[in-house]
Amino acid sequence: MSAKRIGITIWIVAFAGCLIGSLNLGTRTTFGLFQTDILRDLAISPSDFGLAIAMQNLMWGIATPFMGAIADKFGSMRMIILGALLYAVGLYVMGTADSLFAFNVGAGFLIGIGMGGVGFGVVLGAVGRRVPAEHRSLALGIASAGGSFGQFYMAPVGQALLETYGWSGALTALSLIMTLAVPLAFLLARQPLAADAAPVAARQGKTPDISLGEALGEAYRHLGFNLLTLGFFVCGFQVAFITVHFPKYLEILHIDLRIAALSLSLIGLCNIVGTFACGALGGRFPKKWVLAWLY
Repeated sequence: MSAKRIGITIWIVAFAGCLIGSLNLGTRTTFGLFQTDILRDLAISPSDFGLAIAMQNLMWGIATPFMGAIADKFGSMRMIILGALLYAVGLYVMGTADSLFAFNVGAGFLIGIGMGGVGFGVVLGAVGRRVPAEHRSLALGIASAGGSFGQFYMAPVGQALLETYGWSGALTALSLIMTLAVPLAFLLARQPLAADAAPVAARQGKTPDISLGEALGEAYRHLGFNLLTLGFFVCGFQVAFITVHFPKYLEILHIDLRIAALSLSLIGLCNIVGTFACGALGGRFPKKWVLAWLY
């Protein structure tokens, strides 16, 4: 394969990963926009709504390591397709729910598991395997920006769908949009562009002799892994809490819901800038200090 064609393919792979990530996390940030209408039509409380989203995040976290292990064994393409379809079905069930139980199944259980299949753990692994080492950092950086990019464009899209079709129709439309991750997954399924993009064990004709339980046990014995895991609890406050409850808070203040969508979009845009800025600072200063100042 020529160098020019490899370069084009690298950009295609990177942006495919970026778009999959944007569909995953971008769609998730729109749920708070639907809260008021859902509370009214299903006769549930804000606590019920928040608990369903909490279940979603919990299922996402539980499913992620297992989805990653399955992707390692059967391929990232299959796992991304499965995750996208589960996510899409969850959105449809959420949009057609007529009870709290159905809402929890769709918004909490199905979407949560689906997010594990189209999450960064699977997508970035697929991008990294497709791209040669000398271009891997750039490709992974582009793919990682997908979450913030998704919030930037999906918040206004979700608001427009809500105004046009109502919350049920908007979620049904979002379920169709989520299926776009299926064709994008095929772009991550081909053979690596260079020999060094394959795992070392695979290049040597060997398979790693370690189970999922052993891998998790080794990780949990590492202090740095545990500290980093605890640090991710911040996401529950700075991301999940804001995207779920900020639109409702603005409504209480009698501020138009379109302002909430614009605010969420602006947060996503600034997050893109912050991601690249922190990446640059991490290359010049100790990463733990950059992370500490960020928190």
